[in-house]
Amino acid sequence: MLSACSVDHAQDTPPQVWQDMEVRVETRPSPPHPGMTEFLVMLTSKTGRPGDDYMVSVRTSDQDAWKWAVQDGRMGIFRRAAELAPGERSVLQIQLRHKGEESVLRFPFNLKP
Repeated sequence: MLSACSVDHAQDTPPQVWQDMEVRVETRPSPPHPGMTEFLVMLTSKTGRPGDDYMVSVRTSDQDAWKWAVQDGRMGIFRRAAELAPGERSVLQIQLRHKGEESVLRFPFNLKP
């Protein structure tokens, strides 16, 4: 039996919902460890429509400025790297903007050394 080679990038933190969008986060590397980490923020409606008309920014500390996440095509997948570290920097903050509304979701990570 032949099988395709792939890397398993399971979700590293449970999804959350804002408006009608499910917000999921994956990391590279997965599982995450302290240091620079790429975050993939995926927005999908209950009907499967991608959240391609949202603005997404991220940070890992209240003292950091928001960094705009770049959308990968028009698929509702946004990418940005940020530093993770034990303590305060172990929570990814995601700022979502859509049609004049704004919210911040927080995704905690259990970091492995």
